[in-house]
Amino acid sequence: MMKKIALTLVSIIFLAGCQDSSNPEETEAIDTDVEESESVSSGAFPTRNIRFVVPYEAGGGSDVTARKLVEIISKQDLLPGADPIVVNLPGSNTRSGLGEVLNATPDGHTVLLHHSSLNSMNALDMIDISHDDFQIVSQIAESPLLLVGSGDSDMKTFQEYVDAARENPRSVRVGLPGLGPVSHLAYEYFTRVVDINEEFAIVPYTGGAGATTALMGGQVDMRMSATLDAVNYAESGDIIPLVTTSYEKHPHPLLSDAASMKDLGIDFDLNLMYGVYAPKGVPEDRLELLASAIEEAVNSEEFADFGERMGMEPLYRDAEEYAEYHDRHQAIFDDIASDVQTE
Repeated sequence: MMKKIALTLVSIIFLAGCQDSSNPEETEAIDTDVEESESVSSGAFPTRNIRFVVPYEAGGGSDVTARKLVEIISKQDLLPGADPIVVNLPGSNTRSGLGEVLNATPDGHTVLLHHSSLNSMNALDMIDISHDDFQIVSQIAESPLLLVGSGDSDMKTFQEYVDAARENPRSVRVGLPGLGPVSHLAYEYFTRVVDINEEFAIVPYTGGAGATTALMGGQVDMRMSATLDAVNYAESGDIIPLVTTSYEKHPHPLLSDAASMKDLGIDFDLNLMYGVYAPKGVPEDRLELLASAIEEAVNSEEFADFGERMGMEPLYRDAEEYAEYHDRHQAIFDDIASDVQTE
């Protein structure tokens, strides 16, 4: 059992999702200033489709979560007059999707569904956009990250991987779905806390699928995974959940064998959080309508069932509370990133 580590922050919660990733690319800075002429008067809303922009390809965790949220809003007619749709805009290190929302007319008909890579990529200077550039609508869910191993490996516990790495440093390879996503900084923070960072070797890929393929093909020994990905592959036996970044055991039955932070004697949580964001300038009454519809959908039995299947917890936090989490955790990401960048 590892020695219990006292942390200044007893609970560290990483904002946002399932692990999606994009290649870092140089792009022109996005104008995040809203002109006065673009202001929208309060009035009838909604009057057309509401676009939920996801800055990743279809099929990832953010996309699946967005589609379930939109499905419930539509089915229960929570935004009368609108037909909410999901629009996938991957590319340019998430800038394509972020820019689409930032530069949209601020009338409430275009919003963003994203996760904490918004903060982690900003901390690593991979994007010059932060949560402060948006009007936050609400948080909708959270879920832990996990380190998972191959189902074909002779090593079946996290401690076995730790022992192997300490005996032969850099021999244990950890696949990441890119450099910059929240999984990267979560990995950096977690492995520093358990004092194993220098002994493991990082192998970055260009997305979660690449990291998973490498794990199952034997190119890496472990990968940092979001819950949604882990559930899918744990059911088939292709991966073994080794350790979860939550303090308590993972609630999903397929992942409950993973060691928890409590098991390792570490007093903190690391949870991914999903949220909804709007461009600045959306009238307050429209933001309230959006937030109300989202809250009702998040608190629905259908979304609870979805969360149970996917291993994520539906969790509604209003704009003010969610913004406070963003502020705190941006500072945490910045601290982690400063260590990563100097190596």
